[in-house]
Amino acid sequence: MQLMHFSFAVRSTYLHFTTFSPPYRPSSPMKGAGTKVKSSYLRTIVACVLTISLVFFGLKYLLDHRDDLSSEEFFQKAYLETISTHHTSVHISSKAASLPSRGLLFCFVLTAPKFHSVRVPSVSSTWLPRCDHGEVFTSSETDLDETVPYRTLFRHLDDSYDTLFWKSKLALQYSYTRISPFFDWYLKADDDTYVVVENLKKLLSKLDPAIPYYLGFRMKPYLRHGYNSGGAGYVLSRAAMGVFSSKLFPNSSLCPFNVFEDVGIGQCFERVEIFPGDARDSSGRQRFNLFTPSEMIRGGLKEEEQRSKWFFDDVKTGYESISPEVVSFHHVSPELMEALEVAIYRIRIPS
Repeated sequence: MQLMHFSFAVRSTYLHFTTFSPPYRPSSPMKGAGTKVKSSYLRTIVACVLTISLVFFGLKYLLDHRDDLSSEEFFQKAYLETISTHHTSVHISSKAASLPSRGLLFCFVLTAPKFHSVRVPSVSSTWLPRCDHGEVFTSSETDLDETVPYRTLFRHLDDSYDTLFWKSKLALQYSYTRISPFFDWYLKADDDTYVVVENLKKLLSKLDPAIPYYLGFRMKPYLRHGYNSGGAGYVLSRAAMGVFSSKLFPNSSLCPFNVFEDVGIGQCFERVEIFPGDARDSSGRQRFNLFTPSEMIRGGLKEEEQRSKWFFDDVKTGYESISPEVVSFHHVSPELMEALEVAIYRIRIPS
């Protein structure tokens, strides 16, 4: 919105100084022609100076605003406003309010109003209801009805890339302390993530939620022990959530802002020695995936050098890359999400 207003101001100023009057085109030499030409040049120069000034101060404002968004003070203010005005600012849909407060798996999906009519319907009608408790966290009720399990948790946070870390930090704390600490596992996913919930539950059934687990698609850069991709989704055990809530959330030194949400969450856990676990299947194939099935088959990052730079583990390509125990795909459009739903749950091949 700020960029739109800024762009409009620049365009308006330029049009005012360049189209206020038609350019002077004398048909014959006459007295005062030179003065009018000079006036036209002067008007153009003034327009250029004002445009450059607007660009400079606009960019300065945006950069300063970005600094504000990254500050701990900004987040603490948003968090306190969320909690203190919870009964008025956080709208909980009828569907969300009816969901259980304990079980094996709690799932939450981060979204924004611009995706309410595009991505949210596909998420809420496909994989999300298979979680014991699955919700969409957003900032407004726009284009959502009460049959969608959502709450406006992010009412006091900007809908921008720069606040993704704060949204995840708030969502983790809120899920554990305000919704329920009685789930064994907590899954964070994006609104273009597709999850095969049955495979996730099967994986988790072999693990003890009283041990701090942090599972997903492991990435390599930035952190010594790696971090889990936010887009592929990551799952935290009840014990890991307890550590986050009691030690990481209240301590900005242990869990400081990071412009990359998934790196930031990984860094928080690394500082209390909770590292990404190996979630691959017995054949070394990824269960949590950073790409769509077709991207995986063709090789999401085609260059071996790029794969070794970004991926903590070896990532296979071709049809062999798709594990029968796959948990998630990323970059999934609403159309592909519905196609996956049909392919996995509606089609049966005779034995």
